Amino acid sequence: MLSLVAPKSCFRIVFACLLLGSCCGRLPETLAQDQEFTEFARVSMRLKFLQKTWNREVFEQDPVSTVVGDAQVSGQQTTSVQVRLAANPGKRMAQLNLLGSGRVQSTTLGVTSQAQINSLGDHSFQVAKPIFFDGRRFLTRRSHGQVTATTQPIAIRTALSGLPLLGQFGEQIAWSETYRRQPVTNSIVARQVADDVMPQFDTRVNQELSEANASWVKMRQQFSKLLPGRAIDWRAASTSDGLTLRAGFRQPAGTYSAARPSLQTVMKPDPQQQEDLVVSLSDEVPNALLRPLPLKGVTVSDRALQSLQDVRFEELLVGNVSQLLPDLQKTLAAPVTLFSLQFARDTPLEVLFERGVVAIVVRFHVVPKVGTPSDLHRLKLTLKGSNEGAGRWALGIDDVDVTVENSDATASTMTEIIRTQARQLLLNQPPTVLPRLTKLQEETGLSDLDLYSIRSRDGVLRASFRMSNSSD
Repeated sequence: MLSLVAPKSCFRIVFACLLLGSCCGRLPETLAQDQEFTEFARVSMRLKFLQKTWNREVFEQDPVSTVVGDAQVSGQQTTSVQVRLAANPGKRMAQLNLLGSGRVQSTTLGVTSQAQINSLGDHSFQVAKPIFFDGRRFLTRRSHGQVTATTQPIAIRTALSGLPLLGQFGEQIAWSETYRRQPVTNSIVARQVADDVMPQFDTRVNQELSEANASWVKMRQQFSKLLPGRAIDWRAASTSDGLTLRAGFRQPAGTYSAARPSLQTVMKPDPQQQEDLVVSLSDEVPNALLRPLPLKGVTVSDRALQSLQDVRFEELLVGNVSQLLPDLQKTLAAPVTLFSLQFARDTPLEVLFERGVVAIVVRFHVVPKVGTPSDLHRLKLTLKGSNEGAGRWALGIDDVDVTVENSDATASTMTEIIRTQARQLLLNQPPTVLPRLTKLQEETGLSDLDLYSIRSRDGVLRASFRMSNSSD
């Protein structure tokens, strides 16, 4: 059987991105107009990135055993197929096409009651399988296409072959009859090729899509657990050059959202020259993840602040949270000497995607061991990336500042002390060096990606990637 479709892991990664509702079926109805969609993230990828997995050539050899008219036909055939992925513009949903272009070459023997005919077959076909993706599920229609069949008899033997005069006369009659039936024979063969290729193509793709839908449902459920209490919706669109998957919050019509969607920025969310994949993320996402953290009103002593310089915060960036938390909890338990910092009860921790940097804002009161708490203070820590060469990049602290949150309040001596200590503590932290390469090929069949650029502005973080040369 022909293997014409990509591995199922490709569906799971590419369109989940990171990355659906039901199995293959009819196209979905228009979304209800009483729902507002506020985008908070998107993944945009070029078609050539997807084609790295889909474009392929398949060669197979199979025995032939069939009936053409009144002839019992047997032999061998070789099938070669080129499969490629194409995209069409689609604003309400992504529109893709799997295009198969193939050739079947055969050597056969046809046996009738009057003769045995050796033939060469050279058949071609083009098949297209439309695929639709609305961000929640894959849907499809039946394959359609065209088959052209050509058979060429190269030898004929009758019951009279080998006999003087009669044998040659009988073979001439057989040749004449064979050529007369050739159009009918080609028509029958074309129908047989179509009956073999089209259902097989449909079955394999439909199976892959059903498995992809089931996997995408699980991935969406896992993502929703990160943002409990929010109705997350998914949308997809396509152009002739690529596909875009968007994630957003779904709210009743007329609801105002303060979240800044990805399009409210001068940064273009679609891949530009030398970019193959772009991930855009609103700062609403990290802040939604931070809100449930038990930080509101938590108090940290001055001795604990001094000990924080021994905590390896870079482990957060490499996923070693389980190793970091015990040390951090022990540090925060240190008793107070002169003062403590008490986190604000409203938005104690916030992430901002600003012009060229990622800023982390901590709001707190200074609580003396003896005396009244200070005005609300604001510590702003800015992170910035840099090129380390040799396939690496670094993320480090660019600046640290402490101010009074209320612009009308006067900064105190304590404010300056906190600013000085924070700068001494945090600016000495070494940057975290990370590889630019994101390995995808081994697990998914997609190309490995190299980080190309990271930009931030207007509440949006934009990270772009290009296909790694190591994947070629």
